[in-house]
Amino acid sequence: MYVTRMLKQSSYISVPVTIWIFLILYKFHGRHVTQLSAETTQHRDSKLLSDKIWRKTSLKKTPLGIRKPNTRERSIELKNIDNDKSSKQYPTLNVEGHGRVQKDDPRLNVQLKQPVQNVFFLKTHKTASSTVQNIFMRYGDNRNLTFGLAKSGNLLGYPLNFKKDVLSPLTIGNEYNIICHHLRYNRNIKQIMPENTKFISIVRNPFHQFRSAFYYYLFQSPMCYNIASNYSLKTFTEATRRLKERICGVPTRNIMMYDFGMDFPDMNDEALIQQKIQMIDEDFDLILITDYLDESLILMKELLNWKIDDIVSFTKTYSAYNKSNIITQSMATSMVRWNYADHLLFKHFNDSLWEKIDVYGRDRMNKQISVLRNRRHQLESFCIKNMSFIDEIENIDFKPTNRMDITLGYNLNVFAKGNRTCNQLATDEVPYTKKLGAKMKKLGRFSHRLGIRNTDDFHLNPKR
Repeated sequence: MYVTRMLKQSSYISVPVTIWIFLILYKFHGRHVTQLSAETTQHRDSKLLSDKIWRKTSLKKTPLGIRKPNTRERSIELKNIDNDKSSKQYPTLNVEGHGRVQKDDPRLNVQLKQPVQNVFFLKTHKTASSTVQNIFMRYGDNRNLTFGLAKSGNLLGYPLNFKKDVLSPLTIGNEYNIICHHLRYNRNIKQIMPENTKFISIVRNPFHQFRSAFYYYLFQSPMCYNIASNYSLKTFTEATRRLKERICGVPTRNIMMYDFGMDFPDMNDEALIQQKIQMIDEDFDLILITDYLDESLILMKELLNWKIDDIVSFTKTYSAYNKSNIITQSMATSMVRWNYADHLLFKHFNDSLWEKIDVYGRDRMNKQISVLRNRRHQLESFCIKNMSFIDEIENIDFKPTNRMDITLGYNLNVFAKGNRTCNQLATDEVPYTKKLGAKMKKLGRFSHRLGIRNTDDFHLNPKR
């Protein structure tokens, strides 16, 4: 504008000169405009790309209405923008709670801790192990993990020593993720489980455990010790000095140490007992204590990096027999002598549990226990209508399959009958095992058909 005005005022400049000046200015102006246009286009494209990224990384609504960024898509787009060929590229992982992140990428500063998928649970007898077993069965079922199940029955060779050929063979390319059925432990288990498997078991105060086993497995019956007395436990403890251990469904002496693989002759040698306990301590990552089950489950949740809902379970094998029999001092002395190896086992791992609780933190533990119990109460209130004997249980899968005369099962509320979690929590071990076996076959994990029969009943009734 200034040049044009100057040319208008300069009448002494000839027309050709004026045209020549205009041509020069036009050429210069055109080059400048082209440059500005290119910069504008680049800015616009950059803005469009930025808008595209923002749309892809726009905050997504969660079920609770809380917004969180889409970490996966944003990291992909940012990689294109940075175009930093010199920066190291890392493999990406899908991490719960973090989306798709790059493994070991220092720019993200995310601690990767995956939930444990491979678990061996030694299911001991009369220790609330069926309650814990349901946790593992439900967890693996919900994630389509592969179970180590027997070719026939729900026991893996028990009471004989475990041999891997009792397991249903896998198809090529599969491995066992979870084994949680009764077996007699030996270290050969490590050869069939993945290297990163967590080994867990459970023990109980031998006074309570032995009394429970005594009545549940009918040690006083003609098929076992044939003790005709209304005070059969007292009669038995008074006679332990002249009795010998035997198998009556389970061993009648040091049941837990037998489950861990200790032989009867070794149970008379305290040095061998301590040696066995040390081996168990080395082989197992965590031993739960029935008497402090909630505390134990919280430690298990921490070990496996699971959630509260993963460790909730309903009580299994609730027996309605009279548990009020008083254990006198003389009875207690006899029971300690009879089950001495089990008492040493329990003392060692009870002390170990409380050491772990102290490391975890008592206040922190109490808070977590409160959360667990509240969640269990919520599920019980929603799911359970009542507990009943077998004749009054509506769903066949919820009916107990052992000692039906003293064992209760669940009836669900009408509105909870279609709930998957409620059904899983209420299902008895044998029908659940049958379902898992059928599922493994359907998924192509097992190479043959799995048949189920209740081998616990077989051991309880040898004449069958």
